[in-house]
Amino acid sequence: MEQFSDVILLELARILTSPSFRNAQSLSRLLRFLVERTLIGDVDQLKESVLGVEVFGRAPSYDVQSDPIVRVTVRRLRLKLSEYYATEGARSAVRIDLPAGGYVPRFSGSGVAYGGPLQQQEALHRSGGTILVLAPAGQNVFDQFRQANTYAAGTRGGSEQSYAHAHPAFSPDGNAIAFDWKGPDDAVDGIYVQSLDAEGPACLSRSGVREVRPAWRPDGSRVAYLRETAEGRFEVRCTPVLGVGDRLIAETWVGAADPPRVDWYPDGRLLVTAERQTQGHPLRLALIAVGDGDRQPITTPPTEIVGDDEAVFSPRGDLLAFRRSVSIGVEDVYVLSLRSRYEICRVTHDNCRIYGFSWDSNGESIVISSLRDGKYPGVWRVPLAGGSTTRLTEASECAVWPSLCARGGRLAYVRQTPSAPNSPGGQIVIMAGV
Repeated sequence: MEQFSDVILLELARILTSPSFRNAQSLSRLLRFLVERTLIGDVDQLKESVLGVEVFGRAPSYDVQSDPIVRVTVRRLRLKLSEYYATEGARSAVRIDLPAGGYVPRFSGSGVAYGGPLQQQEALHRSGGTILVLAPAGQNVFDQFRQANTYAAGTRGGSEQSYAHAHPAFSPDGNAIAFDWKGPDDAVDGIYVQSLDAEGPACLSRSGVREVRPAWRPDGSRVAYLRETAEGRFEVRCTPVLGVGDRLIAETWVGAADPPRVDWYPDGRLLVTAERQTQGHPLRLALIAVGDGDRQPITTPPTEIVGDDEAVFSPRGDLLAFRRSVSIGVEDVYVLSLRSRYEICRVTHDNCRIYGFSWDSNGESIVISSLRDGKYPGVWRVPLAGGSTTRLTEASECAVWPSLCARGGRLAYVRQTPSAPNSPGGQIVIMAGV
């Protein structure tokens, strides 16, 4: 049986991604705040003065009598919920209402009955975390669908830098993409998830500090990512896609290097990322046990090079592809065998910038973003057993950070402005028929 909080969070997600609420940003923000605070037992804070500051950005000293923003919006939200359950939500097994005379939501339906703050605090304590809700972030990232071959993330409104997406990762079922993004209301990069059948993206975490490099657990239930705690120092964290239980798995230090990639072993028990042993040592790859955070270094690069990073497991888990950097801009892809005494084989001989890569579904080739043609980085399919290399993107296109879907032959990548190929992000594109 699903936990109480999980059931409510799923219903909240359905409401906030529905046509009725999709473009109602102030109502969505208020409902999300009320439900989250109720589930963690913080109902004492659900009063007009607090809502005005926390939800609507009023100054702490604002006069609730002269500024009725909370009362007006609550009335609108109450009516909107009634309309939702009379139409789109008529068949919902769970119902979220906002009774008149207060700001504490009521949960009911299918055996669910709100039992008060203490019950929810206990349920949350058993789950070991804080409430994380997938809810629309306001800006429609995927704003146009071209039936022929792409599904593009637009940059409507604001500056390009404010809407720069990076490091897309397909969910195992191919129905969603996780990515890092500094959205229009964000001070730093955060982890977002875009369901391909929804209009807008969802923020997976609102910690207020930089979070990057999402990676889906193979069963699709969780996303691992990096949280920056100091310059060059990151926490490897893991959060459920819906529900509670965000937790710290381990820490990694890379010094002046970019945030390293993190990836899951197929059985979900191990993660791989890059680390630097001490200042002056090259980056190396390390396996991290998800259960207790224990780690095992698995590469020993030459001391005079930059090192190894960008590691990703093959679908069967017998191989590990990674990037070895001799120096900045002199890079290639290597494959390490996890079942043959960590034997390493070189895959490319480009000696140029490598901007990420992804395994195909059968583990027989790797899709690589490389600057091999000398002008713009493009996405190439490189077979491991030899044979011809195929370019998948246009020669005039600046394409980086590819992610292949395990199902359906789709490729996601970031399309950058050709004049700024080293910018942190760009426009996410999905190509079909790869």
